[in-house]
Amino acid sequence: MKPVPGSDIVREMFTIFCAAVVLGLAYNRSSPLGISFSEPASASAAAPAGKMVASPEALLPAESDPALHNETITAVIVSSGPQTQELAARQLPASLPWTEVKSLLANGTIVLVDGREVSAYQAGHIPGAISLPLQTLADKIGLFSAHYPRNKPLVVYCASIRCLISQAEAAALTGQYGYQNVREMPGGFAEWRVAEPSVTPATGDNP
Repeated sequence: MKPVPGSDIVREMFTIFCAAVVLGLAYNRSSPLGISFSEPASASAAAPAGKMVASPEALLPAESDPALHNETITAVIVSSGPQTQELAARQLPASLPWTEVKSLLANGTIVLVDGREVSAYQAGHIPGAISLPLQTLADKIGLFSAHYPRNKPLVVYCASIRCLISQAEAAALTGQYGYQNVREMPGGFAEWRVAEPSVTPATGDNP
């Protein structure tokens, strides 16, 4: 019986294919980069004996300074009406770095406003800053405006660049309470601490 034309080629191809599969499985088993077909081991079982696996919370940086701790994101709700539309149309308040705020504060051009909670302000704040927490803004704005008229330039800060309190308070002071020139210092208390390492933060009640 004569062999079918091409059968030798098919046989050789099949042999090569089988050899490739066997070599591939052998490499996959021996290589650390190979795919495992077994059940994944738990984190505790995979850890070396005598060592504990750190939880995700343990990898987060701890904040030991209470003056830097308050970074709560707060929403300010403005009543509906023409004022709401005007506020929505406004861009975010213009920002100033501490290098510019420092000279403006020194010559009395601006009022520096600390928007953090009272406890954070009392633990440490920029010397000369006035405490006006965003959470109690509606209650304290009357007394604040009695001392600082609405044409007085204000600069608001909070804990650090991650804190959005200064943005929210600057927007509220401008759109809801009629202050004409309100800026924010986005780097906040953390920026001041880095820029002025030799200056001791002020503590205690509002001046």
